[in-house]
Amino acid sequence: MHNVPPFYGLADGRIWSVGNAAFVEAGDASLTAYRASGGQLGTAPDSAGELTVTGLREVLEFYDLPLGVLMPLSEAQTAKRALINAGHEAALAGAVALSDPTPSTVAVEAGLLAASDPEGLEFVRNALTARRNELLAAVDAAETAEAVQAIVVSYAV
Repeated sequence: MHNVPPFYGLADGRIWSVGNAAFVEAGDASLTAYRASGGQLGTAPDSAGELTVTGLREVLEFYDLPLGVLMPLSEAQTAKRALINAGHEAALAGAVALSDPTPSTVAVEAGLLAASDPEGLEFVRNALTARRNELLAAVDAAETAEAVQAIVVSYAV
């Protein structure tokens, strides 16, 4: 784990809570306790050396921390759709070639499965596609980036 401060201060006075993935008020209980114990606000300068949202976002992305309200809805949706589609492909590959889901093995195993059990292959494809469509519909229906980020991508294999 990286030694990431739990709070970051911006030049405009706002304070970001890493744990909440949101800005907090100066009187926030956890911030007050952190400062009372001698904790200092983290700094995240942008390319110009200013403590801005841009610098904060870059630091959060670098450490793979949640962006919360810093991520626009459209960006969250695009990222989640890519994750959903990659998960779908991996689940299909895993279902077809459990022991070795490399592209060449998947191609051979899919051909064998299509020849020996076409209904089984179609069932697997349909089940995984239905799950992918459920997840994509949830992304489309989400009204905030936080709602999109809360969608758990999972496939039964």
